[in-house]
Amino acid sequence: MPAGSRHDADEFGLLKSAGMQQFPFNSPAFRPGEVQGGLHENDPARVGYLCAVCRFRDGADRRADGGNSARQNVFRPARGCRCPWLRSPELADRLQKVGEYVRFNTSLDKRVNEMAILMTAQAWASQYEWYAHAPLAIKAGLDPSIVAAIGAGRKPEKMKDDEAIVWEFTTQLRRDHGVDDAIYARALDKFGEQGIMDLIAVNGYYDVVSMTLNVARVAPPAGEELPFKQAGR
Repeated sequence: MPAGSRHDADEFGLLKSAGMQQFPFNSPAFRPGEVQGGLHENDPARVGYLCAVCRFRDGADRRADGGNSARQNVFRPARGCRCPWLRSPELADRLQKVGEYVRFNTSLDKRVNEMAILMTAQAWASQYEWYAHAPLAIKAGLDPSIVAAIGAGRKPEKMKDDEAIVWEFTTQLRRDHGVDDAIYARALDKFGEQGIMDLIAVNGYYDVVSMTLNVARVAPPAGEELPFKQAGR
């Protein structure tokens, strides 16, 4: 599906959802357990229209994977749909297009793309983001020992050259709000200018995702073993 396709967004109810007319999106309450529009946030009666972004992203996931995948969606926790982005429907529409690009059309290898996502989840202490993407990183070929080190906040050992570049570039970018000439040159040589921009974008996009999940207090299923404590708890 081409990025920016409004046909597919309409198909998944994102732009003209009846629920968008029914639900009071100006309500500030979207944390778990709060009441909105007369319905509890876990009420299945709301799922049909609160899942517009989820349904779009689920569909994009299946199309990108030949219809064979049922990936976990970061806005569909086991305890019910929350979809905070739908409080700003136009923003949700635009963000999901960016998300589709950085997940499925980036110039970066999926292994290092998922590595950057995990680094972002760990930086924000966003447990749900970690829960959703750690299995995807391993499936994409990232060594489990690297995943474990990132989760513990340590620099991984025995990284491949492209992984070491992603680690150093992302670490400097988040810590120093920029990167030095040496790592820029290495990233340019390995990934090119488009790859550098795609690496910046995946970090920035998942900053937004992680911030949203943290503010909305979206949690992984109870009993999941995670390498860090949730931010704010």
